[in-house]
Amino acid sequence: MTPSRDAALTFESGPNQTVQRGTISGMELNYKLSEEEFVRVQISRHPVALRIQVAMGCFLVLLYLLVIFMPTNHDGLAWLLLPCGVYLLCDRYLLAPYRLRKLFRRSPMINCERRVSINPNGITTFLPDATEDVRWSVFQRVDELNGNFLLFYAPRSYYVIPKRTFTTGSLEEFRSLLREKGFL
Repeated sequence: MTPSRDAALTFESGPNQTVQRGTISGMELNYKLSEEEFVRVQISRHPVALRIQVAMGCFLVLLYLLVIFMPTNHDGLAWLLLPCGVYLLCDRYLLAPYRLRKLFRRSPMINCERRVSINPNGITTFLPDATEDVRWSVFQRVDELNGNFLLFYAPRSYYVIPKRTFTTGSLEEFRSLLREKGFL
């Protein structure tokens, strides 16, 4: 899927306002998030919490081994450490991705085809049953990950725009628009 570009963009800035014409470039992207992209974005949003979870899981398993092999009579405590540590590790690597894949498959608004129009005023998203027009002033921050842009409009709410939908030129144009708006 390749983006289309308009050299001369025409847009309406609001009700009862004049239509502006100019040489402002706009982009239109068509994409559908893959299950793997969705899982990767959801997991990568909390890198510190995930590192802490893995560290705690490893610590509890190692503490279990230390208590078992030390000549003490605190073996009852050790049996509590092992399940907790194993759960933390399993949750990170098995259960969380499973839950996210299940959510992706059950949510038609997450896994549907979408068309996104990006212009200097904001972003318009066209979904099968909905259309959203969001001005740039609504966005709080933008995170650029390896394969995606996350455009946050609330602390835990964001748009995902995969980089694979951009051509090289349009990707740089989008980055410059984000810099212009103060996000990068």
